Amino acid sequence: MSETIEERLYSFRVDGKTGFINRAGKIIIEPKYEGACEFCDNEDYTFFISSEKLGCIDRKGNVIIQALYDEIKLFSEEGLAAFLIDGKWGFISKDGNVIINPIYNKVDSFVNGLAGVEFEKGKWGYIDCSGTTVIEPVFEQVSEFWDKLARVKLGGKFGFIDRSGKFIFEPIFDSANCFTGEDDLSVVEIDGKYGYININGNWVWKPSK
Repeated sequence: MSETIEERLYSFRVDGKTGFINRAGKIIIEPKYEGACEFCDNEDYTFFISSEKLGCIDRKGNVIIQALYDEIKLFSEEGLAAFLIDGKWGFISKDGNVIINPIYNKVDSFVNGLAGVEFEKGKWGYIDCSGTTVIEPVFEQVSEFWDKLARVKLGGKFGFIDRSGKFIFEPIFDSANCFTGEDDLSVVEIDGKYGYININGNWVWKPSK
């Protein structure tokens, strides 16, 4: 959604409860929540707290996700948010439907259709938006797929894989920056020497001191 200044909502508290007013001071959402986050620009939802659990409401105060969860991450462009319940992570849609059951130890948010998830301690892989495993959980660490490549850690070293799980740069780096979507170069380190690789899988500058 595209939000104008006139449409912005502002939180307020009365008798220990949180609600929301507009710029004119009119109450839009009655103060009935133990706590609530501010509505982010261009987002049609925010989080609220009830009985120490998190849920989501829309800009009219309608509950779109019941307050059942210990944590909820922001929704991705795919329309899914990671949630934590009883020590396990899953993914939920904005209409409150659990799309991917909470079976993972840890998760990253979806980026470009894939999310890194920890199946068991120290075993990370990737799933798609249906919960199908697309890259097997063999890695010690993973990063988000902002574009063609993701950084992974295997055997104590960092490398880069493509979306099929194939290594484009073998795990030979002592350290490596993740690609972020804003920069198509990554700084990599081998034996105290630093170089650059690009998102296309090419060396830009081989490691040197």
